[in-house]
Amino acid sequence: KIDPALIQVVDDFRESTGIRRRWYAPREWAASDLAVRAGEKAVEAAGIKPEQVDMILLGTDTPDYITPATATVVQHKLGAVKAGTFDIGCACASFPTGVATAAGLLSTNPWMKYVLVVGVYMMSKLADPQDVFSFFYGDGAGAALVEYDPEHRGFLSFHYGADGANGHRIMCTALAGRANGNGNGNGNGNGNGNGNGNG
Repeated sequence: KIDPALIQVVDDFRESTGIRRRWYAPREWAASDLAVRAGEKAVEAAGIKPEQVDMILLGTDTPDYITPATATVVQHKLGAVKAGTFDIGCACASFPTGVATAAGLLSTNPWMKYVLVVGVYMMSKLADPQDVFSFFYGDGAGAALVEYDPEHRGFLSFHYGADGANGHRIMCTALAGRANGNGNGNGNGNGNGNGNGNG
């Protein structure tokens, strides 16, 4: 049973943020299932095939496994047979960090042309539905294909910053469930996104 006080707090959050709806992936899905759908849309929007992707960078705090990297799982599901892969784990900054990393890889590796950057979260498996902060957590993914273009300078520089002083205030010490869908949360539906860009 949900505490009535929690309902009031969520109502207050709804008014202050404008958020009216949250999307939750099916319980049997893993983060890679969301990620690959976003990746497929980004690759399709860019007009290329998965086999042309040179690298997959995946940002998440809700990986399928501790190892292998979720980017590797996505590579297989996507059919990006020649792509290198690695995960990026820096919470909400994972996607922009992935874009910055993609730009750096493209500028220093002449053999690379396409880097797929994916951000994915399945927070509903980690969040306690009784915790007021669960209001902020939904499931979803977005992807961008970053392409090397010799006629454009692309990204010139990036700024990085962090403040670890409050890291202990929002902490997950263990995954709430396994990749097969066990864990907390409820609801149906899915969220995904896509995009493309030049780097």
